[in-house]
Amino acid sequence: IQPLMILLPNVLVVKVATKVIYDLFFAYSQTMAMIFFLNVEATRRGAEHAAEYAVYQ
Repeated sequence: IQPLMILLPNVLVVKVATKVIYDLFFAYSQTMAMIFFLNVEATRRGAEHAAEYAVYQ
């Protein structure tokens, strides 16, 4: 019984730690994807504005 009581909390800690790490990684990757998308969008808009500005000059 005793080894099982020692093992069980360790398994729980590992499971929780794994989930926390996974959640953090997921949130990080989502954030990076969003930042990348916004940068691409901003660059595209900037290029469009520059083109319009050049045409109107």
